[in-house]
Amino acid sequence: MAQLAKNYNKLTVIFSSNFPYRYHKNLAKLVVLQFLLVFLFLYLFRPFGYDPDKHYFNYAITCLFQACSPALIVYCYFLILNRSNKGAVALRWTLGLQLLHLILVLFLIGLASFFLRTLIYKGTNHLSWSNLGTELKNVYLAGSLFVVYLLAFGNKNTSKPPITANPCSIPIKTETKKDDFTLHSEHFVYAKSEGNYIDLYTKDQDLLKKDLKRISLKNLNAQLKQNPQFVRCHRAYLVNTNHIVKITGNAQGYLLSVNGAAEKIPVSRTYLPVFEPLLINLKKDQ
Repeated sequence: MAQLAKNYNKLTVIFSSNFPYRYHKNLAKLVVLQFLLVFLFLYLFRPFGYDPDKHYFNYAITCLFQACSPALIVYCYFLILNRSNKGAVALRWTLGLQLLHLILVLFLIGLASFFLRTLIYKGTNHLSWSNLGTELKNVYLAGSLFVVYLLAFGNKNTSKPPITANPCSIPIKTETKKDDFTLHSEHFVYAKSEGNYIDLYTKDQDLLKKDLKRISLKNLNAQLKQNPQFVRCHRAYLVNTNHIVKITGNAQGYLLSVNGAAEKIPVSRTYLPVFEPLLINLKKDQ
């Protein structure tokens, strides 16, 4: 019993671990790639056979139907999930959720393939339990290859070490040389745009210090591009992700809490595709 409990705890940890959510800005690309792979796989290898006397269309058209159906299902499924108002999907995506949703998607694809039989096969006796079982079996057997690839690809990326701050001094150039200054990367918390100026917030021991600098946020962001921990999250805000302590809100509007600041920093939808991969790594237990 103790060994069973130990194994159960290990599985719980594995399935609750963070997993990259790739169905937001990459959804269309993934669906197109999926369509091409499925079509080529069916057309080149003919895994389920083909009898011209039993099909309405030639094999290429039949493969086109069988490749379009899963592509549409995947696109619609994750599009609805992305637009769900149930919270920040990407922020709490785990290996367990990835596996569960892929199993559900494969079931829907198998169901669609079952009803598609009436369109591509001649005859009348298509909608039977045995045919449903056959379609589900075929989809899960073929789909398991894609599932294994997606899980392995995602695990490879999540195994990368987290971004850490580079404790160095960065010279910042402004429009006038006398206003140039040095930014200590480990002390920088966030910057807020004030027209052609910025409010620069830095951590001095345990105190948050505010300085007015004569530089635009766009210019500052351009000079910090080589430091991946500094991210533009709003037209008026640039934040050091290493100082984020809490994330609230959902995909309609995240709010960031940073070290020592009472102000909540917004994440606009414009910058969400850039910021979202970082949100996964920055996930905290709420």
